[in-house]
Amino acid sequence: MLPTGANVSGIIVIQMAFYSAILASTMSGSMLAHERETQWTRTLYLAGASVPMLVLSRFAVSLCMSVIPTTLLYIIAACTGAILPTRWWIITWILIVVISTLFSGFGQYIGSIFPDRTAGGLASGLIVLLAFMSDIFVPLEGFMFRCAQFMPLFGFKSALTWELLSGHNATGEQLNLAFVSANIAVWSLIMLTLSVVAARLSRRR
Repeated sequence: MLPTGANVSGIIVIQMAFYSAILASTMSGSMLAHERETQWTRTLYLAGASVPMLVLSRFAVSLCMSVIPTTLLYIIAACTGAILPTRWWIITWILIVVISTLFSGFGQYIGSIFPDRTAGGLASGLIVLLAFMSDIFVPLEGFMFRCAQFMPLFGFKSALTWELLSGHNATGEQLNLAFVSANIAVWSLIMLTLSVVAARLSRRR
C-alpha cells in the first residue's frame, strides 16, 4: 500500500484504462477513412455541415467510445483488489474519458490520408508503440525514460498518477511538473490541430 492510500494494482488500472480509452478514441477517429470512401463526409458537407461541426461531432463520438473500456476496467479492478481513494476513482475516470478524446484527432488524421482497409490497423499499432514509449506498459529507465518524456501519452499519464505517486514515476524517479505540463499543452494542441487538418483534407477529397 502506498502512503497516498492506493496500491500498485490501482496505479496499474489507471494506466491500462488510459491506454484502452485512447485506443478506443483513436480507432473511432480513424473511421473517417470509411466515411470518406463511402462519400458520407461529402454528403454531410452538402447538407450544410461545417468543419467545426464535424470536428466536434467526431470528438463527441470518441468520448462515448472511451467511456466503455474505462468503465469496464474500473469495475473489474474494483472487484479484484485494486485500491484507490474514493475521490480518485471518480477523478481519474473523468480525466481519462476527457483526455482520451483528444486522441481522436490522431485517428482522424490517419483516416484522412490512408484507405479504410489500413487506417484502423495503422492507428491502433501506432498507439501501442506510443504507449510503450510513453512509460505505460513497462517502467522505463535511463535513456529510454528520457525519450519517454517527449512522447504524447507521457504527460497525461503522469498527471493522472501525479498525486497518487507523489510526483514520481513507477521506478521512484522525481518528475518535473513544468516539463509534464508543457508536454500536455504541446500534445493537446497537436491533436486538436490534426483533427482540423483531417476535416479539411476529407473535404477536399
